[in-house]
Amino acid sequence: RICFEKMNAYKEETGKDVQVLLLQNHGIFVAADTVEEIGVLFDSVIEKLEKQVKRTADVSNAVTPEKEQAAEKLSRLLGHRVEVVPAAEADNFVKDKTAAAPLLKPFTPDHIVYCGPYPLFVENIDEAKSALDAFMAENDKEPRLILVQGVGAFIMEDDKGKAAKAQLLVKDAIKLAVYAESFGGPLQMTDEITYFPVHFWDKYLIKNYSGQSYVTNVGVLIHFTANLISGTQTPAVRLLQPEHLQFPGSAGGRSG
Repeated sequence: RICFEKMNAYKEETGKDVQVLLLQNHGIFVAADTVEEIGVLFDSVIEKLEKQVKRTADVSNAVTPEKEQAAEKLSRLLGHRVEVVPAAEADNFVKDKTAAAPLLKPFTPDHIVYCGPYPLFVENIDEAKSALDAFMAENDKEPRLILVQGVGAFIMEDDKGKAAKAQLLVKDAIKLAVYAESFGGPLQMTDEITYFPVHFWDKYLIKNYSGQSYVTNVGVLIHFTANLISGTQTPAVRLLQPEHLQFPGSAGGRSG
């Protein structure tokens, strides 16, 4: 309803339909009559953002023997498969809990789906089991991301496919946290907003983290937003996922 009212107000003021819609903690949607026009709109947005970015995230592989040993130790202590998050930038977020703050809450629903709503921060690796027990006393889901102070970031997941997806989304979260430094700082989802996808989606919509249910509902969101933007007709619409927001200097260059 808020989007609908704001877009109607925009049209009344400018006489034009909204072509670029920014949904806080969700992403960017653009609407046009052709795919080519959509490309132009995205390029324009990315170009403006690039000019403001002061620092890019270093997500190059930074796995060390010490971190691999730490992953093995965590696996023994916690009883789950644990692997290192291979991103050099992750070290900047495990200096202490204050440094970890940008990663302690989700940026988007995607991060909730693939990484879990909240990570576990551990001050002392030897106390990881008691830290996990305390975490589970307050949360109904095991953390997928574990941040160990002074050691590194780790993914706890027995399923290799889900672990691989979590790795991608953790790297996205790291990029978002770093890029946000150029735009006033990070703005994560509130606990109230996080509650909905955690308790409603998981129970009613998301059958598993990699299955058709989630893909189908993302499609519904895109279709809904497309109709919201266009009024009655569905234009060509494309959802820009976090991994497409790669600026010069980031691993893999820019895509999208």
